[in-house]
Amino acid sequence: MFINWTGGSLASARKRALIWALVALAACLAMNAYHYSLEGAKGLYVWNRTGMFRGLILMGFIPISVAILSLPLEKLRSKRASGIVRGLSIVLSALVILSSSGLTALLVAGPRMGNLEPARLELIDPSKGIEPRNADTAVRPNPAFQSGSASTVGESAPGTAVGAVSGTTDASAIPLLRLSFSSDPHWGVDNSSASARTNILASVAEHKPDAFFMLGDTVETGSKAMMWNFALSDLEAIIPKVPLRPLMGNHDAL
Repeated sequence: MFINWTGGSLASARKRALIWALVALAACLAMNAYHYSLEGAKGLYVWNRTGMFRGLILMGFIPISVAILSLPLEKLRSKRASGIVRGLSIVLSALVILSSSGLTALLVAGPRMGNLEPARLELIDPSKGIEPRNADTAVRPNPAFQSGSASTVGESAPGTAVGAVSGTTDASAIPLLRLSFSSDPHWGVDNSSASARTNILASVAEHKPDAFFMLGDTVETGSKAMMWNFALSDLEAIIPKVPLRPLMGNHDAL
């Protein structure tokens, strides 16, 4: 029986390389499965399908591809080439296992690292209603209602109006809400314009809306407390009294 130049039989050397490669593939797939199970990760891949994300998915297949490549080389008279390729496969397997394990640990521990600094902001829950800040002046006749006597909710006689609340006697006017919306400020990334963020927040503070909705991607990476602290610091400094409702984006969930 042929003895491999690195020691041991050819069959055991082949088996060892394949086992290492399969373990590396399993570690890579497990890391990616956990990564894309996190809320927002799939959206990040869809919107930023960069080589890095593709590489994280495909790197587990490299060692086993190299190990398979060594099989036809075994037919050569000199077995040195196949032994070198198998050795390379084992080295690549070890690197993939270490990388996958490290990234998994980072994904698990990252969101639990760092502390958020408290910020004084006027956060609101829209499900509980939004009150006009200038209710006396923010009233306009509602053309959807007709003049007449009010009836109970769910019942309406011809020519009468149905009050928004049971017992309402005058539904001919409704308060107007002044709402502001903005999205994707991305605190924590270099190519996001800090001056643009400041100008937008200053404009919101000047107009004093009844509610300000931030529509997601407040920070670049939601698992980094430092980025949230940057965002909270600016929000507290510029719009501390504006009713605020931030929504989660895919970057915020990472």
